[in-house]
Amino acid sequence: MLRNPMPLALLLIASLALSTVALGDELTFTASVDEAVEKGVAWLLNTQQADGSWLGPDYRLYYGMTAFATYTLLKCGFPTDHPAVRAGAVYTAHRPCTRTYDAACVLMALQALGSERPKKLAKPITLFLIDNMGNGSRGKNLWGYPFGLHGEGPATNLDLSNTQYALLGLRAAAGIGVHVPGPVWEETALTLLDLQRPDGSFIYKPGRNVTASMTVAGMASLLMCKQALARYRGKARICRRIEDAVKTGLLLCTSAQPYLMNAGTFARPQDIEVRINQGRPLKITLHDSVRRKQTLVFKKTKVRSLQIAIKSVYLGTTYPRNGGFREIELYCDLNPEVDPMQPFDREKSSLLRGKGEDRVSWKYVEKTPSPSWMNPDFADGAWNRAEAPFGANLKGRELSPWTGTDIWLRRSFFLTAIPDSPLLLQVASDDRAEIYLNGVLAGKIEVYTKGQYRKFAVDEEASKTLKTGKNTIAVHAKNIGGASLIDVFLLNVHAP
Repeated sequence: MLRNPMPLALLLIASLALSTVALGDELTFTASVDEAVEKGVAWLLNTQQADGSWLGPDYRLYYGMTAFATYTLLKCGFPTDHPAVRAGAVYTAHRPCTRTYDAACVLMALQALGSERPKKLAKPITLFLIDNMGNGSRGKNLWGYPFGLHGEGPATNLDLSNTQYALLGLRAAAGIGVHVPGPVWEETALTLLDLQRPDGSFIYKPGRNVTASMTVAGMASLLMCKQALARYRGKARICRRIEDAVKTGLLLCTSAQPYLMNAGTFARPQDIEVRINQGRPLKITLHDSVRRKQTLVFKKTKVRSLQIAIKSVYLGTTYPRNGGFREIELYCDLNPEVDPMQPFDREKSSLLRGKGEDRVSWKYVEKTPSPSWMNPDFADGAWNRAEAPFGANLKGRELSPWTGTDIWLRRSFFLTAIPDSPLLLQVASDDRAEIYLNGVLAGKIEVYTKGQYRKFAVDEEASKTLKTGKNTIAVHAKNIGGASLIDVFLLNVHAP
């Protein structure tokens, strides 16, 4: 029935498939995805209304729901002249957009339709999204529900979910040929970079838990901004910052402990099955208390794919108002040994820490050394020695002085075995730093970390240089104004 795989469904599943799977597992996984897509398409066709619309939990949501369902059928390979597609397109063609989700879904559907006059239809919707950026709040370069919808002020009525859809809509508009100004992408990217937590995660809005879905949404939003900004001159630095942020988020997704939480009120307990890496299903009952955390223990199993099958769903009589099933979220817990807010735990688990050391000591100079300063065989016998951190901008920590613009650091460390899991750098920087492992660039930090330790993924080529015995880490830090700070830790993600 389907002419090609469903990109939207694969995108959603890929957000939980955290690395590649073996060929046999991949074939089984693909077959199960195809079967799920077939069932989903059949459900969409059976639930389309006589006027071409699809219903939502509120009549005001029918517009966006219909556009999204139309887009889904098109991405499943349905032709533009299919009756269901045509009816959905007609329903959404000339209704005014009043919500972020509606506007975004309509723009995505218009691009997928490739109709004769999509630019004419898309331009006013695009302007609506641009005009509603920040809900009228200066400096808040995100999107949310329209001002006043829930009685909230504009500054508190912004969230990452609306923002992700707004960017999807603007990307579709640009694909149609509607101009989206460069500052829209850049200002949003800068806001998202500022909102990303030190561990690489994202949250829906202030006061909410870290979730895998919102972390993926944050990374996807940044990548859409980078795709747009790459067309402009002078944006290489912010594009590199986005790449680093995405690498950090991916590192979190591959190292965190997943757990499930019901994100809505259940009328009765819900039975689900969870399959990890195509293994045996785990039977779990989600209880009826809202936001009750239920941990999945994987016994150090690296999660490559995760499938959730809902076995007993009670929808109530008028979904979802009578307390029927609403949604399940996948959340993340960090390994406490690499919690960025616990500096002393970080020091104890650092690969750089020598036997008997309470703080990591480095050799350093503040005058420019020879070009080979980062190489393992460089002679640093004349360099000074002091304990990190260096600078004057880290509360609650004793600092070694760094008074100039630049500082160069070196340290040898010894490994009894090569780490079998990804490595990360945890860096407190004011303002910039380049970090080398055995002479190979491991990370380039181009962001002021605001007195916090932020995670950065170690470059794969640099990780390959590690060997049993003696290794060398070298750091060049630069202060471009104000107080200075540099501190660096090298961590094994799965350190005990």
